[in-house]
Amino acid sequence: MCFGGGDSSGKMIKMQEDEAAASRQKEQQRQSRITAGLERIRQAFEGAPVMGSRKTYKGPSTNYANVTTPGKAGGYTESDRGRRVYSAGTPSTTTRKATTTPGGYANESYDTGKRKGGFGDDFFNQFRDAITSYYMPDVAKQYGDAKDELTYRLARAGTLRSSGATEEQADLANQNVVNEAQVRSKADTAAGGLRDRVASERAKAESQLYATEDPNVAANQALAAVENISAVKPDLTPLGAIFDIASIGGAGAASGYQNAEYLKKYGLSRTGDASRTIA
Repeated sequence: MCFGGGDSSGKMIKMQEDEAAASRQKEQQRQSRITAGLERIRQAFEGAPVMGSRKTYKGPSTNYANVTTPGKAGGYTESDRGRRVYSAGTPSTTTRKATTTPGGYANESYDTGKRKGGFGDDFFNQFRDAITSYYMPDVAKQYGDAKDELTYRLARAGTLRSSGATEEQADLANQNVVNEAQVRSKADTAAGGLRDRVASERAKAESQLYATEDPNVAANQALAAVENISAVKPDLTPLGAIFDIASIGGAGAASGYQNAEYLKKYGLSRTGDASRTIA
């Protein structure tokens, strides 16, 4: 009795193996696209490596290879006297042959460790420093003005060398410390917000890549985001008055502040008043 099931079963197995192989190949191609896209996104946000070139000496190298000499088959040949003569064959031989390549200098490309483009620490530090560089001189100027006014008011009230004056001066110095800290905090918060935006845009580009599996689409989205973020400027709103000395020296001191004689007597030339803190 003959059964034909074996042949159809073999075909089914072969078809399943082919489908599995095709699926593996498709997944490998997908992973390759994803990997390529992630690298392009990474370079867009982190910067591309800056490559350098240098001459490198490489010494002579020796490579070994097996060389086979074919043998000859034996057999009968006719002699000059008409007789058949048998000649033995020779076996093939294998020898190990050395090939030496001379040394010399060659150009070598190497990663310098630097990055071109993208957002490194320098980018965020410069963004933060732009804020502190804008506000700190104003804080220093207002502090100087406030100290001048405090000195005048204390002198006008006759309390310049009192223990109360020492407390007022200490309070003003503390205000200055607080105002400077607020400037630094404002700068750190702004730089942190910019970091968060970079991370968010990178995550969007990566999500786009996984959704479309198209490295070009994801990379273009990443580059557009990088261009927009690179153009962001710090929000530099001028400071209002940030030192409060309104109650120092008595209610009548303010009206006498413009007295030229007092200004001259105490060597004061700056004016200022404040009642608000840094926004």
